[in-house]
Amino acid sequence: MKCEEVARAALGEPVKREGAELIYCCLHPERHKNGDAHPSLKINTQKNAWGCFVCGKTGRSAWTLAAFMAGIDPKDKKTVSRWLKQHGLHYGKRSPKATSGRGPVVAEFIHFDENGNPVCKKRRHEPGANGKDKDYTWQRFENGRWINGLGDPPITPPLYRHQETKNESFVLLFES
Repeated sequence: MKCEEVARAALGEPVKREGAELIYCCLHPERHKNGDAHPSLKINTQKNAWGCFVCGKTGRSAWTLAAFMAGIDPKDKKTVSRWLKQHGLHYGKRSPKATSGRGPVVAEFIHFDENGNPVCKKRRHEPGANGKDKDYTWQRFENGRWINGLGDPPITPPLYRHQETKNESFVLLFES
C-alpha cells in the first residue's frame, strides 16, 4: 500500500500537485496557528513518504500516514487496521475476489455547482462490497475538504459535468 492510496481514500483529490508531491489540507487544523489556510500535508509519490511540516509529523509508510490521519499511535495495530478498513483499504495483500468490504477507489467523478465549485463526488470502488464487481460511495466537499457521505439531510448532487453542457441546446441524460 502506498501513502498516495491512503491520502486519496481519506481526503480525495489533492488541493494541488507540485511535481511528485500531492498537497492536502491537514486533518489536524487545530495544531495549526490559523487552521490550515495554506495546505501543508504533502505526500511524495516517488518516495512513498509524507509530512505535515506545520504539525512537525512525517513518515515513510502508508501505515504511519493512516495512524497520523486517525490521530492514533501507529503501534495501535487494531485501531489503525480498523481506520484503514473504514476507508476501503486493507494493509497487505488483498484478494481480488473479496466477498465483503470494498476495494480501492479506481475512479472519482466530481460534481461542481454552477460557479465551478466542487459540491460532491462519486467514487467507484473495485471490487465492490459483498462480492460485487464494483460499487460507489459519495463524499461531499465541506470547509475545504472531502467528507464521507452526502450529509444529513443529504445534499442533492448537481448534474455531472454541468459546466460543459450548460450552454448546449440539447443534452442526452443516461441512467448509469
